Amino acid sequence: MSGMARAHAVIGWGFVGLVVLQFFLAGLGIFGAADFTAHVINGTVLLVLALLLVILALAGRLGGGAVAISALLLVLTGLQGALPGMRDGAAVIAALHPLNALVLLLLGFAVARGLTLATLVPARRGAPAGGSLRGR
Repeated sequence: MSGMARAHAVIGWGFVGLVVLQFFLAGLGIFGAADFTAHVINGTVLLVLALLLVILALAGRLGGGAVAISALLLVLTGLQGALPGMRDGAAVIAALHPLNALVLLLLGFAVARGLTLATLVPARRGAPAGGSLRGR
């Protein structure tokens, strides 16, 4: 494993740990033991880590699969920060916040384990090798 791949995995595990912490910090806010300041700050740290994962995947030339899953993690982490702000105009969309957090946890775990989107979502039966649908 290259140094960049190792750093990518370590940051992935850090991301997972901070998502778990994020659930606890949300609980503190929901049950009145604290406000949501620490939750918001930790969310910002998660966004920075997700960006760092994309940079490491690109700089380390870890392959399209690592870049794709890291980029998806970045997009969904950015979306996560926007969801609570939708509570007044689109509460049903805002309510996806905890579900998206679970997806972030799973994707973070996949990044930490060095998995790719192709390993998480196998090609459908009969699809050409590599999951491409071109030529059909």
